[in-house]
Amino acid sequence: QRPLIVNSRFENNHIGLFWCWGVKYGLAEKNQLKGNDISISIGHNDTDNVMRENIIRDSNQVGILFRNDARGKNFWANRNTVVKNQIINSGAADGVAIDITGKTSDLTITGNIISEERQPEQRTGIRIGPDAGTIKLAENQIQGFMKSVDDQRPTA
Repeated sequence: QRPLIVNSRFENNHIGLFWCWGVKYGLAEKNQLKGNDISISIGHNDTDNVMRENIIRDSNQVGILFRNDARGKNFWANRNTVVKNQIINSGAADGVAIDITGKTSDLTITGNIISEERQPEQRTGIRIGPDAGTIKLAENQIQGFMKSVDDQRPTA
């Protein structure tokens, strides 16, 4: 498929950029996403995609949501990369900038600036759900949240 979403604006939508139904090898780069409920939503066997150098601001619920798409064997958004994005002010008092749900695995989240300019309240920079698999976090700057990373996976 290899869709390219480059230099676009997504403003004041329920979902800004919606990856769905087996999107593979896509690139979302240098987009402006502002005031969406969920700025980027990815799931349903959407794999091997790259989200790079996007500016995600003022999401009403979540900046980037990795959906719990349990409709078939291994239907989660695996092997995706989130790199060099700016994610600013996500959600209400309990908002999350990047929310990884279900059995999503093999993600690389690196070099992002994830910030909360409002009060920290109960907000979280990156939340990793209890069933998530391997998630690589590296060189992210996370500031202004009550919790920078909330890793809910059981410890081995």
